[in-house]
Amino acid sequence: MKWTIHMLFFAVTMALQPVAAGNPNQEGFEKLRSLVGEWETVLPDGKSMRITYEEINGGVIEERYRSEDPMWWNMSSIYYLDNGRIMMSHYCSWGNHPRMAAMPGDKINRLDFRFLDMTHTQPDNGFMKHVSFDFEDDSHITHHWIWHEKGKEMPLTLTLVRKQ
Repeated sequence: MKWTIHMLFFAVTMALQPVAAGNPNQEGFEKLRSLVGEWETVLPDGKSMRITYEEINGGVIEERYRSEDPMWWNMSSIYYLDNGRIMMSHYCSWGNHPRMAAMPGDKINRLDFRFLDMTHTQPDNGFMKHVSFDFEDDSHITHHWIWHEKGKEMPLTLTLVRKQ
């Protein structure tokens, strides 16, 4: 009886452990978790922007953008695991809420988020259709965004540096 209780406890404990080794989505999510903290970038118009990453509510990663530029001043994204997939819900300053799923590359130094669907659609507003993260090192990441508006796709690259 005592042996059975110990084995049951061991089985439950192992089932609750995060699966990381060999699982590209879990490893990719751990890369997102490593971003927790404050970051800075410079926008194409020369204005600076602050980006923060915070782990909230049981493992969800919240990304917040703050800038003097109204286009960027109040955007957020939420990253989470859903049935083993890395998901992103973006809350755009233009009012749209696109959802994307990550496609980890062969090496976990890149996460590639692809458009799934969108809620709170504003028909005349553009929306983020794609974003990828290149993890350069612990203090540098690069975002590659594709903005879709009126049938055109416009790329934007932002290099983020961790604040010390």
